[in-house]
Amino acid sequence: MSQPTQSDAGQAYAGNVAPKVFNWRTAFSIAFAFISPIVALYGIFVLVFAAAGPASWWAFAAVMVAQIIVATVLALMASKWPFAGGVYAWARRIGGRTFGWFAGWAYMWTLMIAIGSAAFIATLFIPAVIGVPAFDTPTQVIVALGFIVVGTLLNLLGQKVLKFVGIVAVIIELIGSVGIGAYLLIFNQEQPITVIFDSFGSGYGAGPWIWSGFAAAVAFVGWSFVGFESAGDIAEEVQNPERSVPKAMILSITIVGAVVLFSALAIILSIPSIPDVMDGTSPDPVADTIIFHLGEGVVAPLFAMFVLAFLATYVTAQAAASRVIWGFARDKMIPGSAVLSKLAGKSKSPVAAILVTAVVSALVVLTSLWGAGYNTLVLFAIEGFYIAFAFPLLGLLRSQMKRTWVPGQFTLGRWEFPLTLIATIWVLFEMVNIAWPRDAEAPWYSQWGVVLITVIIGLIGVIAYSSNRRHILSADVSVDVSK
Repeated sequence: MSQPTQSDAGQAYAGNVAPKVFNWRTAFSIAFAFISPIVALYGIFVLVFAAAGPASWWAFAAVMVAQIIVATVLALMASKWPFAGGVYAWARRIGGRTFGWFAGWAYMWTLMIAIGSAAFIATLFIPAVIGVPAFDTPTQVIVALGFIVVGTLLNLLGQKVLKFVGIVAVIIELIGSVGIGAYLLIFNQEQPITVIFDSFGSGYGAGPWIWSGFAAAVAFVGWSFVGFESAGDIAEEVQNPERSVPKAMILSITIVGAVVLFSALAIILSIPSIPDVMDGTSPDPVADTIIFHLGEGVVAPLFAMFVLAFLATYVTAQAAASRVIWGFARDKMIPGSAVLSKLAGKSKSPVAAILVTAVVSALVVLTSLWGAGYNTLVLFAIEGFYIAFAFPLLGLLRSQMKRTWVPGQFTLGRWEFPLTLIATIWVLFEMVNIAWPRDAEAPWYSQWGVVLITVIIGLIGVIAYSSNRRHILSADVSVDVSK
């Protein structure tokens, strides 16, 4: 059966399609910058290490392998349906408009909350770069809002700037992750390789493998290996997307995963005193280890690279989020579709959708003034990716079981069903694992915060869908064309 093309999209959407200005390398660099080895590792290393000690390295390895399988399976649908919105577009075509709507709703909010948290976390590194004391929370909020303005302006400048950000991000990431990691391993190894088999008493009880702690580490690492699907979010802007997008998705998660594993191993083996990290004497093991071996003079340039990496993540993730909103609006799926579906400027960018992501991410930053609310939103951002992934995976699994699935140009042959089954089971497990309450002393609303936010966003989604249902576009592209 013939596959959807740019002209097919143009006919279905009355010519409202974005120009094809990206090649597979650009799609790869955008997905690479979104995942970001620096953000993936340094943003959650403290939490992961506290949960499982040096043995947490295996959590990175396990999640990386699982997410490569997820990316490979999602790439099947990215090849067959190269439309803007990625997860939303795939879920709608494999499971119908209601199924796709809720996939898009979950994914849209996940991305906007994630970019807000990226802006806020970036402010933690800025004081060391400019040589001032650590910001208090109100100052962090103000600086993070400025960070959002800068990232949004870069996105509004169009696809050429987005391409440049992706290229610069790859260079920065390789220097900041591979370069420093190699130096530490070659010249500053402090621990034997066998240390990665020891949890140093983390979790419940003492000794090596502590499965409760390892499960927590796997939940935290879940944040590290998402964003590869952003290559599918921009699919309509990619040349030969049926082949280019799957390649970009799989390569980005594989290369980022390898870089993160290498960097994590380098950091763990270079830590001067692991007991100091485990008891909190060394609160930031990454920075403390690098400073111990390279000196205080490296802090400012190192943290400057971190800030730039977070900026690249913000810009590329915002670009992905805006394409999801634009694709959503183009199908008349949400209120305000007439405005949000428009492309503007010489670059034909979804300007209104970009501005919406900026406003929502700013609101996420403002919730940091109430710490518990912000932390819960960040946890939902991790959970939300897996909820969104579950929709197209479940739809594909159902289609394969009914023998109605017809692949596109990218295919896995006889491995399609077993890999789809593995990917689906993994994503469902991680959804439960991330949401599972682990702090018995916390108030109930904190323990079940992820579930509560998920329910609240879901209920708002039900209201939004019900109020707009009669306006939803019922074009041919809303149907699973494999049937």
